[in-house]
Amino acid sequence: FRGLLSLTYWVCAFSVNQHSCICAGFGPEPPLSTEEHAEFDSKCRDSVTGGLHPLCPCPTMKHLNSHPAECELNKFDKMVEYMASCTPGLRQVVVVDENLEVFTRAWVVSELSIAHRLQ
Repeated sequence: FRGLLSLTYWVCAFSVNQHSCICAGFGPEPPLSTEEHAEFDSKCRDSVTGGLHPLCPCPTMKHLNSHPAECELNKFDKMVEYMASCTPGLRQVVVVDENLEVFTRAWVVSELSIAHRLQ
């Protein structure tokens, strides 16, 4: 453990305002009667009741990649690259759940991919 206190680690404490991008829907629906649609539909539903998860009715304006300046989804890689350029030896800490479900989240996979590329 000697020397570990002199290392710099990055713990992702940033978050995307989901109300400004993805809270109003489930995304594009795959074609009916496909495996992709069955998976999509199961993720839209409560696993206990089978009912659809409620969508957020907030009036927040949505900004996706079609509005790059306002979108919060398209800046992560540049932010990490900047942090790495300012902090030699930057490290990343990943907290993993026992079922490894964290690796099914697009944000997590993106973070890991960018961190690996910057090594």
